[in-house]
Amino acid sequence: MEFRFRTPEFFKGEAITPEEAEHRLLKDLEDPNRNSRQTLWNLSILYGSTNRLPQAIQCVERLLEDAAGPEEKAGCLLALGQYMEKANDFPAAVGFYRAAYSLEPCDPKVCYFIRNNLGYCLNSLGHYEEAEQYLTQALSISPDRYNAHKNMGISCEGCGDYIQAAEYYIAAIQRNASDPRALAHLERLVNREPTLLVDVPDLPQKMEACRQAVAFARKAWSDVGPRPNGPTPR
Repeated sequence: MEFRFRTPEFFKGEAITPEEAEHRLLKDLEDPNRNSRQTLWNLSILYGSTNRLPQAIQCVERLLEDAAGPEEKAGCLLALGQYMEKANDFPAAVGFYRAAYSLEPCDPKVCYFIRNNLGYCLNSLGHYEEAEQYLTQALSISPDRYNAHKNMGISCEGCGDYIQAAEYYIAAIQRNASDPRALAHLERLVNREPTLLVDVPDLPQKMEACRQAVAFARKAWSDVGPRPNGPTPR
C-alpha cells in the first residue's frame, strides 16, 4: 500500500502577535492605496483562527455585499459556511453551502469544498444518503483529495454499508496519513462491527499499514513542533 502525507509549511518573515497583526490590518484597511478586499480576507482569517467568529463573519459579509460575480460570491458563502461549522451550527452551514452550490462556480477547488463540506454537514445532521450525492460529485472533481473519501466513509457507515465505508476510510488515509481522523473512524467501525475482519480477509493487514503510516506522519510533524492553529479541513 502507498501512502501520502502533508509536510509542515514553514513561513518566512517577522513573527508578530495576533493583536499586532490585527492592528496592522485595521490600519491597512484605512489606506486607500491598499487592496481592501484582500485586507478584509486576511482579517477574517485572523479572527477565525483566534476564535473571534462574529468579527470573522462581519468581514466576510462585507466582502459578500460587494462581490463582483458568482465566483466571488460563492467563495464568500463557502467561508461563511465554514464559520458556521466552527460554531457547530450545521443547519446554517448547510444553507450557506447550498447557496454557494446554486451559483455554479467554476473554480475546481471551490467546487470541491462546497460539495465536500456540504456532505460533511449533512452527515453531521444524519442525512447520509443525501450527503453521498454531493460527496460523489466532490470525488469526481478531485479524486486525490482525502476529505471526501473520509466523509463518504461516514455516509456509507451511516447507511449500513460497512465494507464500503472501510474502503473509503483506507483510501482517505492513503491520500493523507497526516490527518488521523479517518483511521479513528476505521478503528471504531471495526470495533463495533468485528465481522468485517471476516468479510474482508486482508483488512487486518491494511489496518496495520494504515496505523504505521499515521504514526510515521505524526512523528514527522512532532519533529518540527506543533501544528498551526488553523481551520480543520472537513
